[in-house]
Amino acid sequence: MPCGSAPFGISEHGIPLTRKPGKPEDAASLLLYLASDEALHITGTEVFVDGAETLIKG
Repeated sequence: MPCGSAPFGISEHGIPLTRKPGKPEDAASLLLYLASDEALHITGTEVFVDGAETLIKG
């Protein structure tokens, strides 16, 4: 794919939408949210913390 034409802002180098490598704290933030009362109605779903890589690759 030519430079600048990659979908969803993914570069030709495969850099995800977040434009930085993921850290353990990224997943920890999600876990803290899911354990909170704010996520009371979130049940039976998968949540990917992968910088949109799953979205792009399908």
